[in-house]
Amino acid sequence: MAKKRITIEEIAMAASVSKTTVSRYLNGRTDLMSEATAAKIQNIIELCDYHPSEYARALKNNKTRMIGIIIANILSPWSSAFIGGCEKELSRHGYTALFFNSDNSIEKEKEMVASLDSRGVEGLIVNPVSYSDPYLMNYSLHGVPVVICDCLIKGYPFSAVLAEVREPVRRLIAHLKSQGFTRPIMFTLKKRENYARIMRVQAFRDAMVSEYGYCHEEDIITLEDDDPDEISNILQKLIASASAEDHIAVFCVNTSITLRVFSSIQRMKLSIPGDIGVCGQDDWCWDKSICLPTLIYPEVTTINVDSLEIGRQCAKMILRKIAAGNSLSDGSSVVEVPCSFSQRASTTRNQADEGGTKNGD
Repeated sequence: MAKKRITIEEIAMAASVSKTTVSRYLNGRTDLMSEATAAKIQNIIELCDYHPSEYARALKNNKTRMIGIIIANILSPWSSAFIGGCEKELSRHGYTALFFNSDNSIEKEKEMVASLDSRGVEGLIVNPVSYSDPYLMNYSLHGVPVVICDCLIKGYPFSAVLAEVREPVRRLIAHLKSQGFTRPIMFTLKKRENYARIMRVQAFRDAMVSEYGYCHEEDIITLEDDDPDEISNILQKLIASASAEDHIAVFCVNTSITLRVFSSIQRMKLSIPGDIGVCGQDDWCWDKSICLPTLIYPEVTTINVDSLEIGRQCAKMILRKIAAGNSLSDGSSVVEVPCSFSQRASTTRNQADEGGTKNGD
């Protein structure tokens, strides 16, 4: 059974002094009391083995050295690397990270923001479920340092850390064109107001116009879910409707979709990249020594998202805001973490192409 914690009130009662006098003693203000009173309080503190609560002191001084971090889906491999980047940078500066999972629920996210605020965290790092978060604006306006991860919030200039999108997608589409793919098709997911996903789709549109001179909306396929049967049915229809001159390459919005598309194509006994090309975002490389797209055959061409560095940059940004009293001159700054492009066998039909880093990073 845990030992009962002695309180200041009990110390005061035992010493026959006020709580204020004990508090003054604990804060080193013995000049405000007699030597006899100070000696009496010290004797009782030693007898009771009393230790002041550092947490209570921190709350009083508004210096808990805790940072609240809310992640939309903590179970994803992307989150594993992001958590590692945040925690390592924060602990290096003596801060403790409190991680919460909103499980892609806006209501849970709101509850967690309120809960972390009530615990006295010095700042918040939020990977939001939606790009529309008016309640986060309220906390920021009331002086709580907030950094947004992998998103920009509509209507308010939050400090944010994003993964680079436009140029890596353009390079990938240019690579597909150089390899003789006549019809790049994007597979994305129908899920809420997901900022990163929306930006990837827009980058695909822009890259198609830039490199191919057109973008047909029917070439952006929105899946209801990452269901293997749905993906297989769509792939079968695409292959069946393709002409002899069509060379299709599927660009997937995330790693999960990439792997499911890859598996479906293999089950259909199609050749990669001969019959169809496959490429996508790689946001699962939580360990740089283990890169999932290189563990399957043929190796998959990817845009590599450095979620470890995104986490580290989020931590650095929140610490800068705290140190500056949440009044940075660049308080609404946005940091974009570069993403590399790795050309691999799944889209390489012409070995002369030099559009990306070959065979990994």
